[in-house]
Amino acid sequence: MPTGFGQVYNDGVKYIKVNRYDSGGLDRSDYLGQLQSITLTYPDRSAIEYPITTIQEQANFYLYGITPGYNTSSAGDINNYALNAVKNGKFSITSNTSTTIATYSSAVNPNSWFTSSTGIYYWYQTPNPQLLVEYTASAVNMSTGTASDDSFQLVDGNGNVIVNWGFQADTISRDYSGSAIITPVENEQYRFVIYHKSDAGSTDLDINTSFRFKITQITPSFNGSSSLTIFNPDAINFDYNDYNPLLDNAETPQYSTTWMDVDYSQNPLTPVNFGLILSGIADRAFVQDSNYSSKAWSNIRYNGSRTNSFRNIWVIKIIF
Repeated sequence: MPTGFGQVYNDGVKYIKVNRYDSGGLDRSDYLGQLQSITLTYPDRSAIEYPITTIQEQANFYLYGITPGYNTSSAGDINNYALNAVKNGKFSITSNTSTTIATYSSAVNPNSWFTSSTGIYYWYQTPNPQLLVEYTASAVNMSTGTASDDSFQLVDGNGNVIVNWGFQADTISRDYSGSAIITPVENEQYRFVIYHKSDAGSTDLDINTSFRFKITQITPSFNGSSSLTIFNPDAINFDYNDYNPLLDNAETPQYSTTWMDVDYSQNPLTPVNFGLILSGIADRAFVQDSNYSSKAWSNIRYNGSRTNSFRNIWVIKIIF
């Protein structure tokens, strides 16, 4: 994007959003507001630590700004591309033709990108992981003769052969299978075809039991989330941080070692603990002893103080 036409967006993490409430409903703002970095682990690479540059406190979450350029998992968002399509029952392939296998009887198709009636798998998105494609054909034979250069093929929408599994059919009923690793790209179309070449008096090629078109995802589906999150620091002493509103407050009263408490709670003229005071065993007063020894405290309350200011005196002598 040219300069001056808005922000340029590049790959990598920009922000990390964390709910301010944990799984037990506890507000963890006191902790989340002090994070310095967040480490995320991914299924296909080592853990990545993201230093936090900015912290935004929202109503229900914290939004952490991350230095641009820290890439996430190389896998990214991985959909479930699996497929298990079966065509049951006998069907025949005419000699010297390439026939697309279609009208599958059943299909496990999580993304709904495979069409059973046409046998076409349309890739609406490029899979980041590699995929394992397999086929099995049961009880394949011809009634008479032999053939050469027969093959099961995976082809794209332009008819290009992606994978070719050659075989030679005869009158003996056999099972065939094959597998390969594929890496399709967005907007491609894949389908299975059988090529049957007539040779030595061969007739139509028959598949008498079933044909299976299967795709397995080598890397499990992944929604882009980390499998483990590590916060730094992993623990914070709440008693000594800026989020503690009682920090530096005197929560426990300081008892005097000298002065006793005079209790007028029941008699405004005579303390109810007068006898205890005379005996020297009354409860100690909630007061700092330094209140009476510190000049800064005692002078302004008990001893008194005076402030002197200097005045300039001018003497003028008049001579007659």
